[in-house]
Amino acid sequence: MQRVTVLFLLSFFLTGGIGLAAKDIKVTYPDSHCKKWYRDVNYAIKWSKTGIEGERCVNISLVSGKTDSFVRNIAINAPNNGLYLWHIPANIPIALYRIRISTPDGQASGYSIAFRIVDKPAPAQIQAISPASGATLFIGAKCPIRWNSTGIYGNIRISIWQGNSWKGNIYVGRDTHNFQWTVGQLDGKNWLHAGIYKIRIQAIQDYSVYSDINGVRIRKLTLGPIPRKPYKH
Repeated sequence: MQRVTVLFLLSFFLTGGIGLAAKDIKVTYPDSHCKKWYRDVNYAIKWSKTGIEGERCVNISLVSGKTDSFVRNIAINAPNNGLYLWHIPANIPIALYRIRISTPDGQASGYSIAFRIVDKPAPAQIQAISPASGATLFIGAKCPIRWNSTGIYGNIRISIWQGNSWKGNIYVGRDTHNFQWTVGQLDGKNWLHAGIYKIRIQAIQDYSVYSDINGVRIRKLTLGPIPRKPYKH
């Protein structure tokens, strides 16, 4: 029993005991919700200071997400405050990476989850094509609504407005660049009254991305000649 105790104490002091494990660094961001970072964008690298409170600074590096081999330094002797803002270089190779944070003496370190650095997506944009602003449409007739878009990663919504008042949806679904509208029909069941409206084509993922078709005149279809007012002498 005494021999076991002596061996345990000897091992404890030689390895630094539980203190070594306590100095492991926990990288808290990027985390499991962050699978992708974009080139030429700023990101916050975060870590827990638990166990390394006495350290004034840390080193932050980028390593391979597959082999943990060193790729490049992000910061040397960065303040140990749990936060570092990194601007990802625009020319960094697209690949899988991890963040490594370590003390200057190398006695404590930690790694983030693996994440991929990729090209920054094109800015989201929608441009309405038809019908033209000021067009006259007749209730019940077929009218193609067409638009172009870039950077839309989800569904779009086509809605109808009168001034700043939302009247209903024409279409909600995939960004197909084309929708055949039965003029006046909303949500597949309701109908508009004749009037002047605005058609809005909008990204659901980001409502600030949209294109409006203004001054669309919606009228009832009149059969036969339009009666003229009697001429006054």
